Amino acid sequence: MASISSAIAKAKATTKWAVGMCDNFVANMYGYSSSGYNTALDNWSDTPSSLKHPNDMDAPAGALMYWGGGDGHVAISLGNGSIVSTDISGAGTVSTVPASEISSKWGKPYLGWAYPYFQGKEATSTLGTWNGSTAVGASATDAGLLDSLNPQSIANGFLEAFLKPFEGLLNMFLWGGETLAGLALIAVGIYLLMVRHNL
Repeated sequence: MASISSAIAKAKATTKWAVGMCDNFVANMYGYSSSGYNTALDNWSDTPSSLKHPNDMDAPAGALMYWGGGDGHVAISLGNGSIVSTDISGAGTVSTVPASEISSKWGKPYLGWAYPYFQGKEATSTLGTWNGSTAVGASATDAGLLDSLNPQSIANGFLEAFLKPFEGLLNMFLWGGETLAGLALIAVGIYLLMVRHNL
């Protein structure tokens, strides 16, 4: 019913939603009063296989991304590895987060993405683009690994690892020096008191 761009715009403009009503949220963004299903997992299960892309993390803009576990979870993809999701940033909130957060924060297994499907029918046959971001799931790990393999990162990491054992010695030396100075001042103070007392 609603276009992808208007569904995404509406989702991004929404800040509050009923707790645990993720499937109702995505349906409403596409102009449906309800999804027609009891849970996100039911929606995923009932969506025709021709509309589903199991385990594919590269969800285009406007696609629905699904997770399993319990009643499951569903959110709207922004096509760049981010989603607009209910509850992930706090019960009853709506926020834009990396799609990987659903699994990392809640431990829910990723199922895949699908064309929006509500009340037994396809809501749209076209979706937006995927911009090639690697910010989702395992891809994010791969990207982080590649980023960490640049020469500067390797040099910095090596230097940091090399200096780490000496950090403790340096701290001990500094703290030890301060301790010795403090003890010396106390000794001088006691000596002066004793000298004055004897006088």
